[in-house]
Parts: sequence; structure tokens; C-alpha cells
Amino acid sequence: ALQDAVKAVAAKHDLAGVVWIRPQGGAMRARVYDGRQAKVFAVSRNGLVEGPQSWPRALHEGVWAGFWSGLLNVIVSIALIGLMTTGLLIWGGRTWRMRQHKRDRLAAA
Repeated sequence: ALQDAVKAVAAKHDLAGVVWIRPQGGAMRARVYDGRQAKVFAVSRNGLVEGPQSWPRALHEGVWAGFWSGLLNVIVSIALIGLMTTGLLIWGGRTWRMRQHKRDRLAAA
């Protein structure tokens, strides 16, 4: 039951760090911040059992290598913003030149 799961989580962790407690995969599971990282625990009669780390989630949240993964995420984000900006500038310049060329041909005719 949900009440039992909340009691089991509260026995080992501060409830302020709980992200969610819900049934998942046939068992009650809790996602709790344990230090700086969120972990998923299966709630059983014997207490909490830590589940395996979700690498896609760790990669998405930038916590797979501590400080360095966050820094790498920032660098990659800046690079992608730069590529998007330069791509828009190239596209805008080409579009503007094509309109100018078309306008000049119409004026000459």
C-alpha cells in the first residue's frame, strides 16, 4: 500500500527528497534524491532495494560523471546553439541574395 511505502521510504530518507512513489512493474517503487543523484528503489517488506542505474536518465540529467558531465553538457549545448545560429545566418543571407537577384531581374525587364 502507498502508506506502507511512504513509511518505508521515510525510515531511510528525508521525504523532502522524494520525487515520486508509485506502483511500477508489479511493485511499489520510489524515486528519491540520495545525495546529488536520484535513485529508484523497490519498496519491499524488507525495506528499500536499490534498483539499477538508468543510464539514459543519467545521461539526460547530466549526472553520469559528476561535475564533468554537467560541464560537457554545457559545452555541447553551446556548440549546438552556435551551429544553429550560423546555419540561420547562412540561410538568411542566401534567401536575402535570392530576393535581391529576383527583384533586380524584375526591375530590368
